Amino acid sequence: MENTGNGTPTVHEAAAARRLDALFKAMSTDFLLREQFVTDPAQIIAEYVRGTRLTPQQADTANHFVYAVMSNPALVRWLREQILTHRREDRRPDALLADFGRAVVEHRAEHVVGALLRSSAEQEPIVGLDSFVPSVLVGSQVFRESTATEMSTGADPLTEQSGTHVSAVVEVADPLTEQSGTHISTGGGGTDPLTEQSGTHVSMLEDLGDLREILGAGRDSVALAELMRFATRLRDRGLLGPVGATR
Repeated sequence: MENTGNGTPTVHEAAAARRLDALFKAMSTDFLLREQFVTDPAQIIAEYVRGTRLTPQQADTANHFVYAVMSNPALVRWLREQILTHRREDRRPDALLADFGRAVVEHRAEHVVGALLRSSAEQEPIVGLDSFVPSVLVGSQVFRESTATEMSTGADPLTEQSGTHVSAVVEVADPLTEQSGTHISTGGGGTDPLTEQSGTHVSMLEDLGDLREILGAGRDSVALAELMRFATRLRDRGLLGPVGATR
């Protein structure tokens, strides 16, 4: 079933959005599932959300695109803002694709261009790069807006610790690059799902900013932050290829 042409999803898209939310909820507490997602996001999404299995080539091409997107913080921030706007204003989800092309240029997402060129050169379309995916993202709770309660007191969806969080500058390993740097530490103990270190550390990389500001404060932020960290590592090691490379 195709999207009806307005902001209203089809039953199929609504069901897929519900499964996507369930997947991210499960990944917030299941380390193994989260690692499967981080290392093979296209395949996990295809299996859990669409009920299909990709070929190795399809998964590799789609994963390259996902990593390219997630390695660009400015583009991820733009994507979240657009999804939130589409939810609030009930816009046509398929318009997101055209806007995305302009955002790639605006935010100098060279690795995304490289992933698209690779897809074209290998004649392997990126699975999911159609109106279905934007509709599912808009219909889900991924990138949901933070509430005042989550920003100040109560249970933190990222740390699952309760209480008031007081900021202090500390020196810790960055959760995206695992390099030493200045970060924000919030009150509360326990193991941080972003860094797996004692205490709560929120990245303040020069070009990444606060992960909460980029990803929101929903349970999906746990898996998405890990995906951003892995994608950034791949980019910095040159594994996403130079501009225009097909690898």
